[in-house]
Amino acid sequence: MTEPQNLAVTVSLTQNDYHKALMALASQKRGWARRILFWISLAFLAYMLYSWISTSDDWPYKVAFVVIFVVLVLALIYGLPYWAARSFVKKNPDKLGPSRHEIGPEGATFQSVHGEGRLAWTAFHQIRETPDLFLLYTQSNFAQIVPKRCFENRDEIALYREIVRKHYKGKTDLLTSP
Repeated sequence: MTEPQNLAVTVSLTQNDYHKALMALASQKRGWARRILFWISLAFLAYMLYSWISTSDDWPYKVAFVVIFVVLVLALIYGLPYWAARSFVKKNPDKLGPSRHEIGPEGATFQSVHGEGRLAWTAFHQIRETPDLFLLYTQSNFAQIVPKRCFENRDEIALYREIVRKHYKGKTDLLTSP
């Protein structure tokens, strides 16, 4: 195959892009040890709740309490990234773009009305791909977001992936080509 050249895309972000990026960040931070501890804790909590409910005649109220508690926990897990993205977009509508993002053998460049920057591949902590986004982490909890919908076709997405694999020597989590 021929040597990949630079690839440039115009990026315009949405609230949904920020939400998906925050969800990806949250899912990344959960390692296998945390997952095991979570499930052990959940099993212990279920046992404690079962014991508590089975020793009383007021069990309908206790079941209602448990259901409300579970709904609140799920709202925090899934709702918090949505609310954070919504808040960011409301406070910073000018940060949505459009901006120009280009990658090549030397690294990545970004240009918008706010300024421009060039980052060598060594500046990135990690590069991740989700079904909808490329995330270029410059810190463990901060990433440049490049939505796949900004590419003209699947070939450009495959070329982007190829450039990252060829030139970036750090930690990657890229999807396989379809």
